[in-house]
Amino acid sequence: MKVLDVDCPRCGCGCDLRLEEDVHVVLLTCPGCGTPLVSYYGQTFQVEPSEFKYLRQKGGMKEATGQLRRRQSAPVATRQLVEAHHEVGESVLDHPIGADEILDLKHQLDRCDTVEDFLRSI
Repeated sequence: MKVLDVDCPRCGCGCDLRLEEDVHVVLLTCPGCGTPLVSYYGQTFQVEPSEFKYLRQKGGMKEATGQLRRRQSAPVATRQLVEAHHEVGESVLDHPIGADEILDLKHQLDRCDTVEDFLRSI
């Protein structure tokens, strides 16, 4: 039995997908928010609904038999849209970025496992 960890990039819902076959690409919808997802070699990505429909209609795929079980985890922080308080093209910083700040960011990036971890840390 193949077990895939599926974490929705939109709502943060975490699930274990247990499949009877060894597969590497799976199309599914998030049980938490209904977002179309693709699990590709262990990573989960959001897919546009039109792309999801196209892939299903294209053929060459088959239904997989398995179980989708939601993982119990700590509540996920909700994402909020923040309104910009500057004009398009206007600098969002009150000072130019210096060489020390760039070096600090490079060190932070080196310490993170993924780019997503890095972006969350800033």
